[in-house]
Amino acid sequence: MTPVLPAVGRLERGVPLAPFTTFGLGGPVALWCGDVTTDELPGVARAILDETGSPPLLLGDGSNLLVADGPISRGVIRLGGHGFTLGPSWGEVVDVAVDAGTSWDGFVSDAVNAGLQGVECLSGIPGRVGAAPIQNIGAYGQEVSDTVVAVEGLDLLTGAVIALTAADCAFGYRTSRFKTGDSTFAVTRVHFRLRTQSSPTVAYRDVAEALLAVADPTLQVVRECVLAIRRRKSMVIDATDPNRRSAGSFFTNPVVTSGHADALAAENGGELPRYQSTGGVKLSAAWLIENAGVARGFELGGARVSTRHTLALTAASASCRTSDIVRLAAHVRRAVRRRFGVTLEPEPVFVGFDRSATQVLDEAEESLPND
Repeated sequence: MTPVLPAVGRLERGVPLAPFTTFGLGGPVALWCGDVTTDELPGVARAILDETGSPPLLLGDGSNLLVADGPISRGVIRLGGHGFTLGPSWGEVVDVAVDAGTSWDGFVSDAVNAGLQGVECLSGIPGRVGAAPIQNIGAYGQEVSDTVVAVEGLDLLTGAVIALTAADCAFGYRTSRFKTGDSTFAVTRVHFRLRTQSSPTVAYRDVAEALLAVADPTLQVVRECVLAIRRRKSMVIDATDPNRRSAGSFFTNPVVTSGHADALAAENGGELPRYQSTGGVKLSAAWLIENAGVARGFELGGARVSTRHTLALTAASASCRTSDIVRLAAHVRRAVRRRFGVTLEPEPVFVGFDRSATQVLDEAEESLPND
C-alpha cells in the first residue's frame, strides 16, 4: 500500500493556476499540492488519482502551458527540490544527474561555470529540468536530446519507478513519448552526458553573426550571447518587459516536403528561410507569420502578437483570458494556411480543454469572421 505522506495533508482545492503560469492565465484546479519532493510524489499522486479518477498534472514553472479559463477537473502537483550531481567521467565526457525540480537555466549556468559543454545554447529557456525532455526543448543549434542519456520517473497510475534510456524516450522535433502519449509518466530526474574539453556550439546564424569578431568564444561568451539575443526577442522572463506574459514560441517550425518548400520558394522569389531536417525541410514559422500579413504587435481582443517576435502570443491586457489567446492563435494559423498552404501546430501544452490543442484551434478558426 502506498504510504500517506505528510504532503497529502497539504492538498488544497480550487487553487487558480494563473499565478503559476507565465501567461498568467488559467482557472481553478480540483486539487493542488506544491513543493512536493520526489519521495512524497507517489503518495500525493495516489491521493489525487483516488479522488479525481485521473493522474495529476506535474507543473514546473508553467512556461509552456495554456490553461483553460474555467474550472479544471484535474489535480496538479508542483515539484520542489533541486540537485546537480556529477557522475562518472570518461576522458572528455562526464555524466550529470539533475533533479526534475531544478531551474533549467540554473542548471545551464552551473554547467557552463563548470566548463561542461552541450547545453550552453539552451540558456535563458524558462522552466524546470523535468519539463526539458518532455518538450525536447531546443534553441540556437542544440536540443536536449543531444545530451540526455536517461530519464528517471514515476508511473502516476501504478506508482512504479521507471528508468528510460534516451532511445526509449522517442525524441523528435519538440516532442517525445511523454508529450505524444505517455502522459502518466512523471519525470523525477534527468541524466545528461556533457563534454569537458569541447568548444561551444556556434552553429545558428544569429549566434555566429553576433560572434564574428570573437576569435575563440568560450562557453560563457556563447551563453551571454544567447541570453542577449533572447532578451531582444522578449524570450526571457523579465518582469519589466511588456511582452512577458507568454509561453515563448507558440508555434513550432513546420516541416514540409522538399517539393513543397521548393514551390513556396519559387512563389516568393527565393526568399524563404529553410533548413534540412529529419523528415523534410523545416521552415521558419516566424517568417511565415510575418509574410502572411500578421505583424508584430497585432492585437485581437485582450491578446497580442509580441512586439518583438511574431512567434510569441502575449496576454497584453489585465482583462485577457485564455479564450483570447486561442482566438488570436486561430487567426494567425488561418492567415498562414491561406497564404502558404502550411498548417502551424501549437507548441504549448493545452490544459483543461476537453479536446486536443489542434481541435481547439480548428474550432476557433471556424468561429472567426470571414475576412
